[in-house]
Amino acid sequence: SLLLASLPPRSRTIVAAAAMTPRFASLALGVPLLLLLALLQPAPSAAYFYPEADPKQLQSILDGSTHVLLEFYAPWCGHCKKLAPHYQALGEELEDDEEVSIVMVDADKYKQASQKFGVSGFPTLKWMPKGKMLPGDAETVEAERTKDGLKEFIFKRLGRKFRKAESLVKKVTDASIKSVIADTSKARMIEFYAPWCGHCKALAPKYDKVAELYHDEPSVYIGALDGDAYKESLTDFGIKGFPMLKFFPAGSTEPVDYDGAREVDDIVEYINSQAGTDVSPKGGVVDGAGVVEELSDAVEKFAKAEDDAARKAARAEAAAVLEKLEAKDKKNGEYYIKVMDKSIEKGIDYLANEHARLEKVLVEKKGSLKLPQRRSFERRVNVLGAFKDEL
Repeated sequence: SLLLASLPPRSRTIVAAAAMTPRFASLALGVPLLLLLALLQPAPSAAYFYPEADPKQLQSILDGSTHVLLEFYAPWCGHCKKLAPHYQALGEELEDDEEVSIVMVDADKYKQASQKFGVSGFPTLKWMPKGKMLPGDAETVEAERTKDGLKEFIFKRLGRKFRKAESLVKKVTDASIKSVIADTSKARMIEFYAPWCGHCKALAPKYDKVAELYHDEPSVYIGALDGDAYKESLTDFGIKGFPMLKFFPAGSTEPVDYDGAREVDDIVEYINSQAGTDVSPKGGVVDGAGVVEELSDAVEKFAKAEDDAARKAARAEAAAVLEKLEAKDKKNGEYYIKVMDKSIEKGIDYLANEHARLEKVLVEKKGSLKLPQRRSFERRVNVLGAFKDEL
């Protein structure tokens, strides 16, 4: 029973249900209980956010093992579109929380499932308390339809303290915008908005997410100016509508209008392409981040070297290439030299061992690693993977 209690909620439900079946009983006679429990442990990366739940998946989610927040929406619904970025941000923030599942159901596509919950308008939000499984047990959610409003609702139900997160978007004024633009050491994005503007309200949680993603990136500045309060800047920059996003590349005081899609993924992709950053919309880094193509020849020679003399020669070649790289690549390249030095000191097995160690850390400490540390580890894993591929 102690072992059963140590499992996550959904696994406990599966074990308890399975234990009542003859098949499980016969299995248990030949297989140690510890092994059975280990097999039923979910992968550490299992998420509790279901943005596209179908009826079969919904039935599995509503097994009583967690609290469940349900949104029934229609793709054509204007209010649903307004809620979407808030609900998406909520789901991504709580996807590793084992006490609550965040679920989205396309009620237009799955009409029968929504009818069971008495859905008559969109979006409809329902709360299914832990231990309950039937549609009739679901409660209608009365809460502000923002990420923080829904998070506060959930936290109250879970008995947790709620503290509204402060936006990491830097406030820009008529007085400060000149100094922001003058600082050409970093790339700068500035949103011009109005508090009453509906499109600005829809963009707000996405822009907050962008600011959160780049908060620890010293080469990028994410700011916003209230056009209702600071009208002088509207004239200076020719702002005729809201929201308007202006991007100032590093090394320049001339703005570029951002006219791409107003989704987190699109804005992040644009900033990365202009600023040379490798931020992923999911919080870590993009695929291949940290890898320096100019060092690939030296990596191949190092990995395939038959003795330390050949490895030292490859290391010297890498060091020579490193001196010619630009600043960002040079920083990533320095880790290549460190990896080579450690491999010469500890043996070539260091590459695979260190790769496995860092991958384990990323999985086991996913929720506790600070963002800069997580990104650093992911870049290192990519670099070590480049070496491993040549072994």
